Amino acid sequence: MREADWQFLLPRAEAGVFRHLLLLGGSPALGGHVGELGIANRVSRSPGRGAPADLVVVLADAGISIDSLAPHIADDAVLYVEVDRRQPGRRMLTPRRTMRMLAAHGFTNSTAYWVEPGFPRREMYLPFGRRGALRSYLDAMYRPPSCGRRLLKSAMKTLTQHDAMFAAMAPCYAIISARGMTLRPPALVEQACGPGDEAAEPVLLAAGDTDASRLVFLLFDGHAERPSAVLKLARAVTFNDAVEREHAVLRDVAAMVSDALLPSIPPCTLLRAGDRFLTAEGCITGTPVASRPGSGASAALDDLRCVTAWLTSFHRETTCGHVDATDWVAHELVGRLSAEYEALFGVTAARQRLFDVARRSADADMGELPIVWQHMDFGPWNIYREGAQVSVIDWKSARRGPALADLLYFVLHWSAAVHGCETRGQRIQHFESLFCAPLPTDATGRAIDAQLSAYMHAVGVAPALLPHVLLYTVLAHAVGRARLLQRTGRALSRDTVVNEYIGDVDVLARHQDLLFQRTRLQGVAYATG
Repeated sequence: MREADWQFLLPRAEAGVFRHLLLLGGSPALGGHVGELGIANRVSRSPGRGAPADLVVVLADAGISIDSLAPHIADDAVLYVEVDRRQPGRRMLTPRRTMRMLAAHGFTNSTAYWVEPGFPRREMYLPFGRRGALRSYLDAMYRPPSCGRRLLKSAMKTLTQHDAMFAAMAPCYAIISARGMTLRPPALVEQACGPGDEAAEPVLLAAGDTDASRLVFLLFDGHAERPSAVLKLARAVTFNDAVEREHAVLRDVAAMVSDALLPSIPPCTLLRAGDRFLTAEGCITGTPVASRPGSGASAALDDLRCVTAWLTSFHRETTCGHVDATDWVAHELVGRLSAEYEALFGVTAARQRLFDVARRSADADMGELPIVWQHMDFGPWNIYREGAQVSVIDWKSARRGPALADLLYFVLHWSAAVHGCETRGQRIQHFESLFCAPLPTDATGRAIDAQLSAYMHAVGVAPALLPHVLLYTVLAHAVGRARLLQRTGRALSRDTVVNEYIGDVDVLARHQDLLFQRTRLQGVAYATG
């Protein structure tokens, strides 16, 4: 599916489906897959087979010139072509030169997209000439963890003032063009927004490696630096249910929160385009916390405080009930979740002892555990800040679950980013130092302990439950990632490179005795709570 993301930039065919698609480049299996998508009545993998094509797709690895294809392209045709200027002989092939070549063959109506980070990943398509969209990307999505990346970001911002210069510097780009017709907006955008909408050249975000991954259209009005709306859809229609579910979650959550919190949750409308479900969301304000680690220690700690304060208010307002904490440990954590984990990843002596210690350490002092609306992907990439205002996006995995889990998930990913952990191995090592070490000596560790304690006191989570909810958090995400891989037809992996939460579980297994004693994690909560 990922190799065919270009399909979402195509305009609607006049007859609803193209007559003949000439597909050049890509993997050997791509042609059969595209044939199943129903984009065209016929799909060819080489020129000269039958009538001229009214849809031609030339991928970056095709190595075929447009001049050689001219006799095989219909008079009324749509062309999608990729150019990787990192390839030999293509360095000087700028978007402007390519569009001049296309115009010589009658393709006078074109849109060029910067493809980031390049081929074959194609995670973002951003149209050249949309200065506001480009600046929005640099402000909100471009993460500069190093000094060099921050300097590059500054240089790129300067280049946004000169459209042609920026386009000339782009190493990878794609052009979609039309001959014998007007180039229309992407079909899904046109169906969702109606014909004639000013956002005819949206930004397409296509990150994620699985069929379940969602694609996002950011719609910009003119040169505005903030999207006016966001369209979301699953990469494969078999995951329409996830789109419907997120809409239902946002509707239910919005009905529970106060007027003060309501602006922090995007308004959402469910749409249908053919056999696809889409959601149209209002755009929230600010920049992602994930893009801010390079802004300094003080700003990072302020992010932690603001995010914790928001989550505290949100969980106080969305508490759905309470369960006996001892029963929850016995039946939910050990009885269900740990058993599911063992069924997926196997039983080791260390894991078995971890689950046994977790069960034995549960006692009546734990009281009740609040059940709240759990976001389940409460990472810095889904949390935006504008001043003191915090907003949260991507609610597709949200469900009712134990309080505290979202904050622990945020802390482990936020802290890893603040400390410059880039690989999964580095993040697992950081997880060990964060949760399985003596009292912290650095300001970040002390701030984390203080915020955990403040949240638990305000929401009503007994300090003794912290290690149990921490274990729940990494187990739930390890199992969730495995289930997603299975649903998308990929093999179950026990590799921590694929599923880093397996590594986190093994870290807790190595430190089980320390974890469930009233030491650092619980001692701070007791002392300050």
